[in-house]
Amino acid sequence: AKAATVSLDMRFMFTLAADDILRITRPPGYKLLAGTLRTLRGLQVGENGLDFMRRFSTDYQNPEDYYMVLSATAAASVLFNLKADLPALPAKPINWFVRSYSV
Repeated sequence: AKAATVSLDMRFMFTLAADDILRITRPPGYKLLAGTLRTLRGLQVGENGLDFMRRFSTDYQNPEDYYMVLSATAAASVLFNLKADLPALPAKPINWFVRSYSV
């Protein structure tokens, strides 16, 4: 499927503050689409996008990671969407992986 909506509904067990970074890693075979972040609940984001600078990703043509810099303290429960092209054959070698960094 092309431009499928990926929804991530998460509950944090710790506080994410302004200027912290959330990093989402896609499963193999998926392609994240630039400029598709949509925050729906509990999250205010400033700078965000695909990791073309390869801070985390290894592939410039198809970065594995999408990052976002929080512009305010996140709520304990957040919901946001990204768009991604899905692999031709359904497979789930790994789940979506989310990390946070305090700066």
